[in-house]
Amino acid sequence: MQIFGKISNKMRLLEALYLNSRVKMSRLSEDFHLSRQSISTMRKNLWEKNIIASPAIILNQRMLHMENYIMEIKTNPTEPEVLSKLKKIPEVTSVDGIIGTYALIVKFEVRSKQRFAEILSELDKQIAQSSFQSYRIIETIEIFKIGGFQFGSDDSVISINEKKWGILDLLKKNYNLKLWPERKDDEFFSAEEKKKMNKINLSRELDGLLKERIIKGFSISFHHLSGSKYIFEDFQMKFYMRIKPQNIGSYNELARKLVYEPNVIDLYRTGEDFGLFAVIRAKNLFEFQKFIYHLYTDFKIKDTFTTVVIDEHFPAIFPPTLNIAKTIYENMS
Repeated sequence: MQIFGKISNKMRLLEALYLNSRVKMSRLSEDFHLSRQSISTMRKNLWEKNIIASPAIILNQRMLHMENYIMEIKTNPTEPEVLSKLKKIPEVTSVDGIIGTYALIVKFEVRSKQRFAEILSELDKQIAQSSFQSYRIIETIEIFKIGGFQFGSDDSVISINEKKWGILDLLKKNYNLKLWPERKDDEFFSAEEKKKMNKINLSRELDGLLKERIIKGFSISFHHLSGSKYIFEDFQMKFYMRIKPQNIGSYNELARKLVYEPNVIDLYRTGEDFGLFAVIRAKNLFEFQKFIYHLYTDFKIKDTFTTVVIDEHFPAIFPPTLNIAKTIYENMS
């Protein structure tokens, strides 16, 4: 964390924006005992150093009944076309290079099974041109945690019309543009999208969706490039873990306990033999081994299967420090 000096204001700012990127500058100025200009300069510096990727909206996916899919793809570095195709799909939220039988693991967040079928049809054409022509899909059944934010089981599913979906998609892409002058709208929006934005009151729409709990909160995504990994000292390494409990009747009980673990960033229930699927972050392999020992010692777990991530191609939402992750779950428990 040398880039920031000792426990720096910049790291504190990352923590604050991760928890609520819509927080007012006046509030940050008061909390940090610094001028608004100083706060703004710090944030701009974090942007320019490619640490902050973008402000982000956390949707209440349980309420919206969104579908999440995990895809593992066999490919090799001499076939970049598959990766290029994935990067152009709006519903793709992460693409990671991994060690093992498969080379890429991809996460999709889609509105419906039908939409995923359409995406898959397009991907099939691209993957058919690769040498391996192989992939496998894991369908999630329930969402417990995404980006370090927990989803409650008491949220009832709602139905929203196409117009509201359109506004929601636009808001998610546009969020806080005026409050984040580092973002240039020409880089993000088409002429048609700009025209649509001029016709709606963005702030009022955000407030309304937040009140309806369709929006769970406001955060930021981080670049996790190889040159800046040491900035996120506590979470330098990323893993995918499949988990099987000792008793298959205790999946929900186990999941409700695991969401309080600060190293567990994402957590899903799937229909696989190892029925819990998690994204884990740790400082290094030693800390990951300690986490594994903790799981087997303190939870009724029968077996786990872990995949190591070697390359992250998309920005990600996760707690910038272990301290802030622990604080969240201490307040929840």
